[in-house]
Amino acid sequence: MIRNSILVVDDQEGVRRLLFEAFSEEGYQLDMAASGREAIQKVRVKAPDLILLDNKMPAMTGLETAMEIRKFNQQVLIVIMTAYGELNITAQARKIGINHYQELCSWWK
Repeated sequence: MIRNSILVVDDQEGVRRLLFEAFSEEGYQLDMAASGREAIQKVRVKAPDLILLDNKMPAMTGLETAMEIRKFNQQVLIVIMTAYGELNITAQARKIGINHYQELCSWWK
């Protein structure tokens, strides 16, 4: 596991770039993935300390991605982010060992 490393996973390039800039300025080593499949491949090669994972992505959701990662890596911290509040997702996320589930829209209230 690489110390102080973050993998940002989001299908929107603007979100990835924003998070990359914010965390890079604080001295973190960042990597980015545009899909769940790409994230899984990257975690298999070099596991980061933290994964910031968008939930709403085409082909594979953040929750599905996290479930696949948990099959081979239980140590990496995972935060699922979403702009869409879904109560059933929160329960599912906790059940599979997600460290935090954040509804981003609640930050703006």
